[in-house]
Amino acid sequence: MGTYTRDDFEALVLLALGNLPTAHPLIARGAHLTAINNAPNRLIRASPDHFPEHCNNTWTSGPMSTLTPNTTPLPEGLLILDRVATNQSTVDPQNWFGVKEHPVTLISVQTVGLIQTTTTRTGWPQMGVRKGEVLLYDPPTTEGYEGWFRFYGTAGELPLASSGSTFRMHRDYDSAIVRLAAAECMELMPGRADEAAALTAEVQVATGIQLLGNAGVMAIERAKRPIRVMVAGLPTRRW
Repeated sequence: MGTYTRDDFEALVLLALGNLPTAHPLIARGAHLTAINNAPNRLIRASPDHFPEHCNNTWTSGPMSTLTPNTTPLPEGLLILDRVATNQSTVDPQNWFGVKEHPVTLISVQTVGLIQTTTTRTGWPQMGVRKGEVLLYDPPTTEGYEGWFRFYGTAGELPLASSGSTFRMHRDYDSAIVRLAAAECMELMPGRADEAAALTAEVQVATGIQLLGNAGVMAIERAKRPIRVMVAGLPTRRW
């Protein structure tokens, strides 16, 4: 469980931004809060294995609806979808103890055209694909096939709901969240991209997590100064 509350995160991010006034458009519009809520999920997505308490989670969704026969909303808090199953029964599976699960094959986005929005085929869902915050599946739900879905995957952190709320992520990552949130804000501010990259690099070193879409620490260091290599018998060379 994290130690910093939403109020703590806001104060520390503003401090990291150079005591940015609350009247600044970025703060007044709540972009810093968005950045704070984005930060932990950015860490989880980059390296789920660092967060075992967020992995191997399950959610139940249902019953399937004939009103929206091809789609069902993904459960709140599901960040990374690993697999999907159904109970192939209209009976509520409750805790799924003793329920036989039937896998729904997750197809790639390249073959999403195999799922049609209208079809005369009936039966329990056999294949599906994630499209944003919904699961698109086939065959579509028809009367008599209103079953339940079982989702397996990695849970993300939900937005901090109140001033005193904390993330479920361990407190060891509180400072990393502050730095990542500040870096995201800096990326929105003219002339502060280098500072954002430096903060992100600090997080990568502290956590051991290589964040996607950012230059590695060594790349940043090379940009700061040239590398000199001494070869025996030869003058120093600059690369």
